[in-house]
Amino acid sequence: PLVEALCAHHAEKIQWLPPQAGSTAFPRWLGNEPLDGLCQRALDDYGLMIVPGRMFDHAGTHFRIGLGRRNLPQVLEQFDALLTTST
Repeated sequence: PLVEALCAHHAEKIQWLPPQAGSTAFPRWLGNEPLDGLCQRALDDYGLMIVPGRMFDHAGTHFRIGLGRRNLPQVLEQFDALLTTST
């Protein structure tokens, strides 16, 4: 529910696609900022590792996020800040 709520809040930038199984999701980036730039900024500015989906055979603007971390609520706060500053 936490990730779904965050994606709903930023629906103009992210299309939530729940995982078919397991704890890894590949939502679709809808923002204007290039996905590679978003991933690099996430790492540089927030210490978040967001990996383009193409590295996992997910074409287009999908990106990989892991959902099974104990610190997921804190990570989502950082991700929210990143999305708030993206275009």
